[in-house]
Amino acid sequence: MRHAFVSVCLAAAIPIPLVFAQSYKTVTAKELERNANKLLNQHVELRGAFCGRDQNETYECAIGDTLIIRAKSMTAGPDKDFIDKECGILDTTEQTSFCKFNLRFVPTDFTLEDDETEIKRGGKVVIVPIKVAVFTVDTVTPLKGR
Repeated sequence: MRHAFVSVCLAAAIPIPLVFAQSYKTVTAKELERNANKLLNQHVELRGAFCGRDQNETYECAIGDTLIIRAKSMTAGPDKDFIDKECGILDTTEQTSFCKFNLRFVPTDFTLEDDETEIKRGGKVVIVPIKVAVFTVDTVTPLKGR
């Protein structure tokens, strides 16, 4: 009985933090587009997005022609510093390889916007209308793994 009492006392003397790391659901661009409403207000990780900052200090990250993540701010750190100095909105459009990041964010809004893209048909470039899935987030966190 004495041994059990000592064990309980020692366990009680050691502080155990109750802070848990937030888990993120890793999704592909297609999964994000297909499950847009289900993923609103969820912690999401997306791999391989091309990011840049526009003249209005808004961050935009894209995968392909049909998915955009728009953020009011970006988590501070070396990846943000790199994006601020080296990656503009043109890098997002052109999908410049050195501006490619994995992202963590919580989408708060989703809309479909009309846009257009160029495709080659029979040796000619044709402009076709497309729908772009746009997710609005408060803050996006870029992660290494470009």
